[in-house]
Amino acid sequence: MTGALERNAQAQIQFNRAQYAGTQQIAGQISSLNRQYQLTTRVLGGLRAGGGVVEGVAGAALVTGGAATSEFGIGIPIAAGGAILIVHAKDQIQAGVRQASSGSVTQSNTERAIVKAGFSPNVAATLDGGISMIGTMGATTLINGVRVSAATAPRLMAAEGAGARFAYDAGVGRYRSIETGRFVAARDLP
Repeated sequence: MTGALERNAQAQIQFNRAQYAGTQQIAGQISSLNRQYQLTTRVLGGLRAGGGVVEGVAGAALVTGGAATSEFGIGIPIAAGGAILIVHAKDQIQAGVRQASSGSVTQSNTERAIVKAGFSPNVAATLDGGISMIGTMGATTLINGVRVSAATAPRLMAAEGAGARFAYDAGVGRYRSIETGRFVAARDLP
């Protein structure tokens, strides 16, 4: 009985070694293909171009939101920020497409300008990526804030007449101060 168990264990070990060798061979082939065709670099270039498209959409939303709020005095800087984001998005798209098609890492025009300003290529790449990330997150935050305000303001204005200090916000079922926009406890109402 012990001999049969030992033979079974030996067969299992040999099978595992063969399986490991097969896995190593496949990994080697994939690595060879990647070196030959620069697959990882090309995929990252495609992702960069896709990120540029998302950044461009965020910039367009800022331009639209800025134009819609220009009468409040804050719309023009918002629209200008959106325009800058659109230009940067175009730069990211073109760099990503060039990288995906060539298979070699490509600097964007923004990165080149930062390097010319005296920074290292690593710092330039980090700053370039930060512009995309911060710009897109800022646009998303601003758009969500405008969306919430646009949904709340009509209910507030429709709820109370001219001269009122408080308005009932039907969306949350509470009163707000018209002057500050803060919620007011029912016990504090006149």
